[in-house]
Amino acid sequence: MLFVMARDAPIRLHLTAGQVSDFKGDDTLLADLPDETEEVIGDRGYGSNKIRQSLSERHITACIPPKKNRKSKPSYDWHLHKSATLLKTCLQS
Repeated sequence: MLFVMARDAPIRLHLTAGQVSDFKGDDTLLADLPDETEEVIGDRGYGSNKIRQSLSERHITACIPPKKNRKSKPSYDWHLHKSATLLKTCLQS
């Protein structure tokens, strides 16, 4: 999990093993988000009700697409999420 500020400068990085659930470590990073955080962009794996509720309580917008099998599909900014793919691709290279 990686948190990035507005100009793509990393502010937190939490690495876990590849087989570890996305829910492991989310508390660590979400607790330390800067006060000025307005949005969090994440993959489908971070779209749990727990994570969304935690962000909402702090008035942070979750830009996280819902899992395909989710019955209620929360809205998200598709274009913003797509732009984050560039950073993710760079990190995987």
